[in-house]
Amino acid sequence: MTFDVFSLAIKSGNGLVLKGGSDADFSNRAILNLIHQVLTKHALPVSAFQLLPPDRSATKALLEAVGYVDVIIPRGSQA
Repeated sequence: MTFDVFSLAIKSGNGLVLKGGSDADFSNRAILNLIHQVLTKHALPVSAFQLLPPDRSATKALLEAVGYVDVIIPRGSQA
């Protein structure tokens, strides 16, 4: 899923903030590291693609980022 969302964001000229659960944190950080390597190689801003911590407070902050975040696509936990 992460690479699919990344490719859509890059093709449409958008940044991306990912927020995964704790069970996928290691994988998400590894994937983001690869994405940042590719962006660096092509002289694109790595700061436009970020990963939030896996805790619920990060979810709350993201949901309250009105005016900063245009779209949130929820996946996973119903909580």
